[in-house]
Amino acid sequence: MIPQRADAAHPTTAAARALRQAIEADDALGRPAADFSPDGGVSVFDALGRSARLQPLGQRTRISLADRDRLVAEAEVDGHALISRIGSGCGTYHAVVIALDHENGRARR
Repeated sequence: MIPQRADAAHPTTAAARALRQAIEADDALGRPAADFSPDGGVSVFDALGRSARLQPLGQRTRISLADRDRLVAEAEVDGHALISRIGSGCGTYHAVVIALDHENGRARR
C-alpha cells in the first residue's frame, strides 16, 4: 500500500495550506497583513481598507469582496488559478479582484 499524505483525503485542507503559503509569501513583500482563521479561510486587505474574504472549498475558492463593511461582490473561482495570480506580484487583494473579474465578469468595487 502506498502511503498517502494526510491532505489527500481532505482537499479543503490542502487548498487552505496552499492558499496560506501563497499569501504569506506575498505578505513578505510588505503588503497589508492577512488575517487567517482556524477554518482555513483568510481575509486580505488593500491600502484603502477594502477587504476580500477567501474560503477554500477544495478545487474552488469562495471570494467575498467588501468595501467599508458592505458586500460588493461574491463568487467562486478556481483555487489553482487564484494562487497563481497571488504569486504574480500585484498584491493579494488585487490578485483576488483580478481572479474574480476573470472568471465571473467585472466585479463592482
